[in-house]
Amino acid sequence: MILFVRIVSVLMNSYNKEILFPRHKGINKMKRTVSVLLLISAALLFFAGSVYGGWKNKIVLNQVKASEYISKLQKGANPKKLSRPSLRRDAKACAKAANRELRAAMDRAEKLAWLGRSHLIENPDFRTIVSGDGYKRVKKRYEKGN
Repeated sequence: MILFVRIVSVLMNSYNKEILFPRHKGINKMKRTVSVLLLISAALLFFAGSVYGGWKNKIVLNQVKASEYISKLQKGANPKKLSRPSLRRDAKACAKAANRELRAAMDRAEKLAWLGRSHLIENPDFRTIVSGDGYKRVKKRYEKGN
């Protein structure tokens, strides 16, 4: 996108304006239209970026909730008294697979806790979807909310 904007700006301000844009009445109107379209497309790309990345935050938040729940079971908490965390859903295949993995890990931990073998519960090593800083940021936001 940046390259496209740069190419258009070079074309708009080139020294060979006569070759690229022959002189006629609508040249200023055309320049204005192209620049408005570029600004609108850049704004749409900027605002849509957070929508496409939102599913990663959902996965990380689910991982934080699940690891907190599993660590409580490791410490010997009664699974009857604990409420299982609700996992946020998303339509992406990666998010669905991550939620299946989280549910399976929580099921294993609950099964061992019901049998009284909480010392055998292992905190699973989840696949990292975001960087370490992103994980810490989401975890801090989750802890602040609780």
